[in-house]
Amino acid sequence: MTGEQPDDAAVTALIEWQREPDRAYGCPIGHGELRPIRNGSGLLLVCPECAHTLPVDPLLVTEVLGERPPGEVEPPRLPDGRTPRGLCPDGTVRTTGWLLLGRRPVPSALLSGLAGIAVLTPVLGWLGLAIGLVAGFGGWQLVTTWLQPASRFSAGPAVLASVLRPGQWARLYGSLGPVGQVSGTAATAAGDLVVRFRGGAQVVAAPTDELVTLELVD
Repeated sequence: MTGEQPDDAAVTALIEWQREPDRAYGCPIGHGELRPIRNGSGLLLVCPECAHTLPVDPLLVTEVLGERPPGEVEPPRLPDGRTPRGLCPDGTVRTTGWLLLGRRPVPSALLSGLAGIAVLTPVLGWLGLAIGLVAGFGGWQLVTTWLQPASRFSAGPAVLASVLRPGQWARLYGSLGPVGQVSGTAATAAGDLVVRFRGGAQVVAAPTDELVTLELVD
């Protein structure tokens, strides 16, 4: 089905979707399946008992209406429209790393420069200080730009999975590893929360689980 749908087509299709116990989205506190409605902000799934409200995941609508396979989704984009430098085939983004000293992150660029100094200073003395810094940072640039492209980022706070909104960037697993751009969130009948990312990746989390947010630079 690829043509335009009537305004209530998505609601009708979601009603049918919610009648299937094995895939219906449910209230996180156990009141049963959520009810699809449309208001000024778009499509919502609402619990008739406690008024728990969940914005409808755009990917869910495409699944219900059969407009395109779930995996064929738009890749993540930076605010200026570019694709991230560290974009991977699965839609996640590789970022430059860091080392945590206590709670303070030390960027991998600095670590590479210090490594260069540590290697060359014993051999070249004070001259090795400058050369090692340049060589270490230059090697880091070569790897993260050409050999294994990775995106630079600005770290953000950890937030509840339930408050993530489409367009936000978050790490899929803890404070390290790949980053995804949120496409939507939805509750499952079991009370878990599915966080979907552009490109097709998804994470199943408890409502109290936190994901680390960030902003990509390139």
